[in-house]
Amino acid sequence: MAETLPKILVVDDIAANLVAMRTLLTKLHAEVLVATTGNDALALALEHELAMILLDINMPGMDGFEVAEWLRGEDQTREVPIIFVTAAYKDHSHRLQGYHVGAIDYIEKPVDGRILRSKVSVLLELYRRKQELKRANSALSERSILLQATMDNIRHGLGMFDAELCLQAWNERFFDYPGYPMALAKQGTPLSEFLRIHEQRKEVVRKVVDRLADQVMPWRFDWPLANGRTMDVKTNPMPGGGVVIALTDVTDQRRDEVAIREHASRLAAVNATAHDAIVTIDRFGKVREWNPAAERMFGYTAKEMRGRSLRRIMPGRFLPEHEQGVQRYVQRRESEVVGKTVERIGLRQDGREFPIELSLAAWGEPGNPFFTAIMRDVTERKSQEELLVQMNQRLADSLAELQKHHNELVLLSRMNERLQGCATMEEAVRVLEESLQELFKGLDGVVLLEEGEGYGLAGRWGGDTDGAFPPSTCMVAEGWQLAASHREGCRLHWEESGGCCCLPLWEQGKVFGFLHLHERAEGADGRFDRHSGLMSTVREAIELSLANLRMRERLKDQAVRDVLTGLFNRRYLDETLPRELSRAARAQQPLSVAMVDVDHFKRFNDTFGHDAGDAVLREVARLLRDRLRKSDIACRYGGEEMTVVLPGLEILAARERMERIRQELQALQVAHAGVALGTITVSIGIAEFPRHGNQMEELLRKADAALYLAKQSGRNRVLLAE
Repeated sequence: MAETLPKILVVDDIAANLVAMRTLLTKLHAEVLVATTGNDALALALEHELAMILLDINMPGMDGFEVAEWLRGEDQTREVPIIFVTAAYKDHSHRLQGYHVGAIDYIEKPVDGRILRSKVSVLLELYRRKQELKRANSALSERSILLQATMDNIRHGLGMFDAELCLQAWNERFFDYPGYPMALAKQGTPLSEFLRIHEQRKEVVRKVVDRLADQVMPWRFDWPLANGRTMDVKTNPMPGGGVVIALTDVTDQRRDEVAIREHASRLAAVNATAHDAIVTIDRFGKVREWNPAAERMFGYTAKEMRGRSLRRIMPGRFLPEHEQGVQRYVQRRESEVVGKTVERIGLRQDGREFPIELSLAAWGEPGNPFFTAIMRDVTERKSQEELLVQMNQRLADSLAELQKHHNELVLLSRMNERLQGCATMEEAVRVLEESLQELFKGLDGVVLLEEGEGYGLAGRWGGDTDGAFPPSTCMVAEGWQLAASHREGCRLHWEESGGCCCLPLWEQGKVFGFLHLHERAEGADGRFDRHSGLMSTVREAIELSLANLRMRERLKDQAVRDVLTGLFNRRYLDETLPRELSRAARAQQPLSVAMVDVDHFKRFNDTFGHDAGDAVLREVARLLRDRLRKSDIACRYGGEEMTVVLPGLEILAARERMERIRQELQALQVAHAGVALGTITVSIGIAEFPRHGNQMEELLRKADAALYLAKQSGRNRVLLAE
């Protein structure tokens, strides 16, 4: 039996996030289920046995907290571990609420693949161990039940006789079936005492006793009793001598066998007179029964078909599906047609195909089944159904246009809800790509957003939009402000390239982006005009949602960034470093902290002015950002001092990296107001977790002490904490 993979449910309303999570979990030997809404997640949780749930918090409709609370209230899902995967990880109230509703952990977005796989691997191992224990307990329970049921419910009367044919062991049915007196139920009773009760002659008794005394092979026979009952007697020799006798009352069975023979005769009569074709085949597709109605329907006689393959009456294109279905039923007892009435295509002897209605039943042994089909020619009925379909089509066409407008309103509402739930501009653009492709079917498009001094491509959907935007004759190509001056955007239609529309996106009187829709020439059939009524409403919804996101991102960036250097500020370090230390402890990985101080910084201020000092700090910060990894964290600690957090690096590797940065800073040529500021050097002290401490304050103190020693030793060097 194939191994059943543990199942992980990933819940996120952003399709791109689901794809990323599925990719990160690919090599964990687990089946990944995905859901985009809380309701879908609940349905999957009840349908499948889950190893764990990775759950987003911010979702339209039912959010992650409501989903988690509901799961904890159901017996089936109460014990399933829940990990929130969310960008709201830094919010202390969110974390408390998540743990309150039953989550066991949080993973911050954007997701670090190593952290995700580490946490999921631990939970998968726990799940597998739990499943192994459950299977072991189940097997033990089943064996105990089977043994008890065998002892209590065996339907045979059993008697064990020794080599002298004297009774040694028995069960109650050994006396109940033939009506033996319980006075014989004692060890040592000779077999002859039981035989005499049946009023057998002495020579018969002696013959049976002699046969059993010399028995070396199993023996079975029917024994008619004086009371009219019939006993099935089975005897088997025992190793070392003696015999086991099993008695079974088969009176009803023998009567049923007679009834079965009579039933077979009646069934043969039904087959002969039925109006529907009745055909029986074996597991190999060979015909066993073929009634007269089948002869009339297909044109073959019973003699021509009996023992022949069913291929004769089935079009060749359906044969592979038929043979696979038979094998699937034989192997797994699974079938899409057994026990149901389905429509199929038959093949007459003259090669004509015709529709049939087929009802299929399976019978016989599980490993060697037979299939009986009742088939009816439905050619006339199908003709009538086709006429009815044509009449219904006209009604369906009249409803299609109404349904189209309804669907557009539903899609627009859903897009608004999803946009309101987006936490980042990237999420919002992904929502737009999915929603606008569905809203404006037949149109390609791009979303352009403000980027530096111009506009950059943020998202696209449809065909090859690179060649479609911007059209050479579109006013957008002449300058963005030309299009921005038209609130409703610009539209151009030309015979060679279909049509396009550029809609500016406004925020506080300024254009921050454009939505461009384009109809490809090879598919042009008026789609652009059909969708034009939606464009104004869609543009307004996009403007509001993206403008709100831009505002939130600006406020968030201002809260955690140092204005002068662009590095993270001290507050961000205080919030982030304890979390990184906790993560390193769980993963049993090193983490290094470097304190960086600009040497003789006061000299720059005193000699060239504070603006020059600010320029030095900005250049140092820029080089740090360019040379550090995405996972590293650079913060302005205070004044000319900066802190660098290096997750996953032990202290020697951290020294090597910071030494390269020190050398690049020393070679840096910085000028302010046309005046060269001279050589910039820095002193750096490094401490490592957990070697130099487990807490943030202790690590920073050790790194700062190493920095102080570097300055005392002559500056312009990297020293390690002791």
